[in-house]
Amino acid sequence: MNLDLPPPTVVAEAAALERLLRELEGAREVAVDTEADSFFNFREKVCLVQITAGERDWLVDPLARIDLAPLGRMLSDPRITKVFHDGEYDILILKRDFGFEFRNLFDTRVAAAALGIESPGLAAVLHARFGIELDKSLQRSNWSARPLSQQQISYARLDTHFLLPLMHEQRAELEQRGRAMIVEGECSRLEKLVPTEPTFSPDEFVQGDARYPIVCIRGAGSSSVPRTAMASRSSGAASSSISSESPTPAVRFSCAICATDSRDAFLRPRLTSCSVDSSAYRGSRPRRMSDGRNRLALLES
Repeated sequence: MNLDLPPPTVVAEAAALERLLRELEGAREVAVDTEADSFFNFREKVCLVQITAGERDWLVDPLARIDLAPLGRMLSDPRITKVFHDGEYDILILKRDFGFEFRNLFDTRVAAAALGIESPGLAAVLHARFGIELDKSLQRSNWSARPLSQQQISYARLDTHFLLPLMHEQRAELEQRGRAMIVEGECSRLEKLVPTEPTFSPDEFVQGDARYPIVCIRGAGSSSVPRTAMASRSSGAASSSISSESPTPAVRFSCAICATDSRDAFLRPRLTSCSVDSSAYRGSRPRRMSDGRNRLALLES
């Protein structure tokens, strides 16, 4: 697939947003993604909205103080298919920050899982489908910093640029294998998500040795929850080390946010919490899990 792409259009003023919306008037499918600053602020915010339609890419800058309400009307239009990859967090934060509603969603990560793909992350899926190599090194970039670097702009536009052809291939395969209803059901659930505000609790924050990744523990239906937990790496494996404050070891962690490496000094809650088995994610970042994705996993087992 051709990667000699024209530069994306950065939308940082009202007139540019009006031009974007005029371009989208005839579109029947639009790819959407967001970048936020959750690694730099307790209450994260939307710092960028990426949009692709008709092989053109736009980067909408909410920090430029432009009114994004007209964009919300496109997102709620049932005539337009909005394509996300792992869109749960994007949908929640867009709902929370701007009051947007969503209709007619298609999530390419959900589709990949329904098709039995073992590694449904965007980079892995695009490499398997199209032979495209995505550089994910800026995943933890400070997206609230301005001006955006050229590297950030190039990175952000690729998160949506290939989602539409990916959706077309996935839809055909889902129909062929009789699994379209799985994706439709999960995307219907995503449309109905309700965001919540993060609340601070000292029991949800831990600080540990910089040599070790940190795991944030929330109460998983029990008051007997350890205040600290660290996963130590040894020869590529990890083991749990629970503080003596805990009367019983926790097998399943309900984490507010998952550490990606050992440099996090503290952890901030996400919009939603997730329940993951820590042993399944040794040495890597646990994905935000949802009931819907767990259902897909059960269907594959």
